[in-house]
Amino acid sequence: MGMRIQRPYQTEEEFIHGDGLTIGRTGMILLGAPARPPGIIIRFEIVLADGSPVFRGEGKVVAFRVHSNGRKGLEVRFTRLDAHSRSVIEKALELRKSGALTPASAVNQIPDLTPSPASSRVAPRQEIVIKGPEPEPVSVPAPASEPVPVSIAEPEPEPVSVPAPISEPVPVSIAEPEPEPEPASVPAPVSEPVPV
Repeated sequence: MGMRIQRPYQTEEEFIHGDGLTIGRTGMILLGAPARPPGIIIRFEIVLADGSPVFRGEGKVVAFRVHSNGRKGLEVRFTRLDAHSRSVIEKALELRKSGALTPASAVNQIPDLTPSPASSRVAPRQEIVIKGPEPEPVSVPAPASEPVPVSIAEPEPEPVSVPAPISEPVPVSIAEPEPEPEPASVPAPVSEPVPV
């Protein structure tokens, strides 16, 4: 799968100053590239405003990134680069190392593509000022020359209600178990002589 990404720069030097912070030794963020699923290998070509190629390579997609400033890009890890692209990487890394390539310089190089208020369909905001009576000046006492001791009072514990002790013993009756009734006696059967 291949993609061609056009950047708004006129020269390779402008490209390095504008997008150089997105270029690393092993990968880069392809600003302006459409989202692709992580893990696929893509071939890409970055071209200047006039269509001339400035960077070519192949890489494995890591993720689609959205920066807090709204810039979007496809992060790739390089699998192949041509010799010219390797030299662009070296130039970008040297500028970064020397301090000439900073986020501020990169942002200043990128043209602002936000629509102007004249071309926007939304009406511009109007500032509304509400005037009322002027506030009276407030006098603030001058700070004391000596520190004033401050004591922090401990909070008083809340009272706990405890029942009053019993003054006289209360008689307690314990029920004795009732004796079991004795079994009723059953008279033994009387045996009578049986006639033979």
